[in-house]
Amino acid sequence: MLMHIRKISRVIGVSVIHLSRVRMNKLIAQCAIALILVVANSNAQDNGANDRAKAATDLARATLAKELKIAPRAIDVVSITPQTWANGSLGCPKPGMFYTQMVSSGYALILNTARGNYRVHATSYSAVICGAPTP
Repeated sequence: MLMHIRKISRVIGVSVIHLSRVRMNKLIAQCAIALILVVANSNAQDNGANDRAKAATDLARATLAKELKIAPRAIDVVSITPQTWANGSLGCPKPGMFYTQMVSSGYALILNTARGNYRVHATSYSAVICGAPTP
């Protein structure tokens, strides 16, 4: 245990050699609290990412379902990959259209239907079907 405390103390710049037992316990408690906060923050970020991925997936399925006039439950997700695009076209610009010129983060999805696989790019607020289906 003391060896771990020494390693941590080197990182935070506190020498454990000159610490009293009370100050050592206080340092251990502070390190434990810092670790808990780091883990909690990490979990919160993961939950936010999962929520955004689910929202993007739901919107992508709904958009494709509307286009094909099928039920969203008839669409399977083959893959989902985090993606960043340079503008609001989400990587699938249509001729004659103008798009917001800001970086957009979302997901590139491959969705499978009875008619084939479709590439759909989506954020939590927008989804675009990219090209024709592939077998």
